[in-house]
Amino acid sequence: MARPKKEEPNHGTYYEIKSVIKDPYGNSTRKSFYSEISKADARRKADEYKIKSALGRVNNREIMFSVFSDQWLETCKADSVAANTYQYTYKNSVENHLKPFFQNYAIGSIRIDDVQRFFNNKKGCSESLLNKLKITLNAIFERAISKDLIYKNPCKDVVMPKSEKVSKTMRAYSADDVRMVVDYAKTVSIGNSIIILLKTGLRRGELLGLRWIDVDMESKTIHVRQAVSETSGVMKIGPPKTVTSIRDIPFDDELLEVLKSIPKKVTRYKGKKEKRESYEVLNDYVIPGRSGGALLPTNWQCRIYDNFMEDFSKSHENIPKLNAHELRHTYGTRLYKGGTDIYTISKLMGHANVLITTKIYVHNDIDTIRQAIKQDW
Repeated sequence: MARPKKEEPNHGTYYEIKSVIKDPYGNSTRKSFYSEISKADARRKADEYKIKSALGRVNNREIMFSVFSDQWLETCKADSVAANTYQYTYKNSVENHLKPFFQNYAIGSIRIDDVQRFFNNKKGCSESLLNKLKITLNAIFERAISKDLIYKNPCKDVVMPKSEKVSKTMRAYSADDVRMVVDYAKTVSIGNSIIILLKTGLRRGELLGLRWIDVDMESKTIHVRQAVSETSGVMKIGPPKTVTSIRDIPFDDELLEVLKSIPKKVTRYKGKKEKRESYEVLNDYVIPGRSGGALLPTNWQCRIYDNFMEDFSKSHENIPKLNAHELRHTYGTRLYKGGTDIYTISKLMGHANVLITTKIYVHNDIDTIRQAIKQDW
């Protein structure tokens, strides 16, 4: 009987086989195994490697929570959510709250009592923070389950502590206050953005993302199509906060004149002081940075908004200094008090749904009630 023909090496002088391997985090990769003897020997090496890897996966007590949560941030959230959401919801929750508590825990050793103890220590925190922490921790454990690192989510049945009721009542300018702010803003070079905020209700990022191509002077309409955000000093330009934030906002003749007065070009200089040459740069943005491009939100806050409010308050001590979001709130409040229906307000503000608008603007304050029951007896 003839001897079977010997199999020839398939990778130079080596025998190679490829196999799918899972690392301790459950990530699948294709890995090559080699042998100088035969393919069967290469398969034996692959099987040995898989056994060791399987033991590593089962021994998930060696995978620290801090390591896994960092990986979760990078792979699941960094590029899938808005920069501000990533920074202030997820990364802040992990870095400032979860990792300090669970730093000595392996992902597979955390039990519901550990999670309950973590939340009990957060008693008195705001409801918003508690929700962010639970959402983040729950997502981390769900990811660990999908990676076969744990088999049950220890965050699932946790009892949330009582939160601190933080008043979120925002201030708003009265109609008379708005008139004084706008009149003053017209007299200073940094007043344009304040007028735009008061007359359109734009968010800060939407204001700084506003380009001249988004402004229709003929129909007196602003098209909100992008926004500027900032994370750790890095600017990001992208779509607005939500789908409903993409909207069109009509504006009045007063704002039309303000927009017409804003220069579309700015003069720049190059060369040494004694031989400087001037040249013009076209501003793509309505409120531009020094190069004509978008302005970083922190720079706008320091150079423009804070300086404006500080100067304005010197001559108007009886009018409070509101923050930028309260100027947006002022726009919505003036619409509501002027009789605009709540659905139109919701659309103009770019809220995700009308319930948000209702919660913010429809409230029975004592003056509204007094006016409603006023009768001639």
